[in-house]
Amino acid sequence: MQDWIYFLLETEGFMPHGVCLLWKPVVLWTFVIANLITALSYFSIPVALSYFVYKRKDVEFKWIFILFSLFIFTCGMTHVLAVVTIWIPVYGLSAAMEAFTAITSVFAAIMLWPLIPKALRIPSPAALMQANQQLQSEILYHKQTKAELSRLNADQDRLVELLQASNRAHLESEKRFKYVVNISPAAIYTLKPTGNAQYPFKSTYVSDAFLAITGFEPAEWYADEALWASHIHPDDRQDTIDLMDHLAETEQLDYQYRFQHKDGSYRWIHDKLILLRTAAGEIDEIFGAWMDITDYKKTEEELHLAAITFDSLQGIVITDPDAIILRVNKAFTTVTGYSAEEVIGKKPNILNSGKHNEAFFAEMWRQLTTEGKYTGEIWDRRKDGSIYPQWQCITAVKNSAGEITHYVAVFTDISEKKMFEDHITKLAFYDPLTELPNRR
Repeated sequence: MQDWIYFLLETEGFMPHGVCLLWKPVVLWTFVIANLITALSYFSIPVALSYFVYKRKDVEFKWIFILFSLFIFTCGMTHVLAVVTIWIPVYGLSAAMEAFTAITSVFAAIMLWPLIPKALRIPSPAALMQANQQLQSEILYHKQTKAELSRLNADQDRLVELLQASNRAHLESEKRFKYVVNISPAAIYTLKPTGNAQYPFKSTYVSDAFLAITGFEPAEWYADEALWASHIHPDDRQDTIDLMDHLAETEQLDYQYRFQHKDGSYRWIHDKLILLRTAAGEIDEIFGAWMDITDYKKTEEELHLAAITFDSLQGIVITDPDAIILRVNKAFTTVTGYSAEEVIGKKPNILNSGKHNEAFFAEMWRQLTTEGKYTGEIWDRRKDGSIYPQWQCITAVKNSAGEITHYVAVFTDISEKKMFEDHITKLAFYDPLTELPNRR
């Protein structure tokens, strides 16, 4: 090691380089200044490369920059030693530096050639600019696409909100529809064609009112296709089924029949339905409604009987709670001589004969008020002024709240009966020839 250091720093036997320059100032200082400037230039290059590599941490092939920095630095050192040897002949150190520079230059040259193909693949500034422009275009396109996606997302959100609002409105509408259907006295139903010749239609919806009218749950209607036909009254069944068979032609029906309740009783049904078709003209659905008209039928029968009774031989007068005449029958006109037009809107006191005092009528009204009925003999006056006796029955008609709504008076002219009674009395107590009393 000591020998190596001696070799590098040995000056004995060597002349300074200035001797070769004859120590001429112009030549010497030109040589010195030129070498120092060259050395400084060489030294600045590794600094610049190191700074570049430091700042560009993403740069590839960093090692080549380091290798070239070392090579250039050694080149600079050879120029520095060239200045030193002008005065100090350390040619061993200068030779060693030259050798080291040669080694680094050869190594750098050897490593550079394989790197050239890779370096050539690095895009040029123009290519980078073009790529950058393309990238900017793509960025702009992506921004526009993102903006469009944002707009579409906003539209989608609005569409979702509209769909949700529509769905809520639909559910609310369906809820209101079911509410209206369920509080309606009519039983609503829908039927769909089955393709079965025996049972061509099947229930797809029945409202809650069906349970009250028929006693059958909706599930029973859905499960049993024969439920409807099998519970129609035998006397009505064939006519009803025949009408249904012609529904495709008429497209609507409005008819009445008796239907057997689950408890075995029969209810009168007013069935009204309409047939709906598809755009192609095929049968799509049947929409119908039932009304329980059992009470109406009973009332109809009662009214029919009442009409027969009203047209009987007995006189009938119907008034409101204030005793204003509302209706009279033909027998009333026959007995009293007054037409219906002459008495309707008036009170029965137009028939007052004057034979009864206020106490009589007070007792009659007391019985009507407390007992709801009065029966007895009363004398009335006909239109021609004649007085006649009648047997009268007056009934106070009340509603479900116990309030009087009408008074109905039914009377019979008992004039002939009274004449017969008078004749019998006369025969019993008077002599038919002398008309003198014959017994007490």
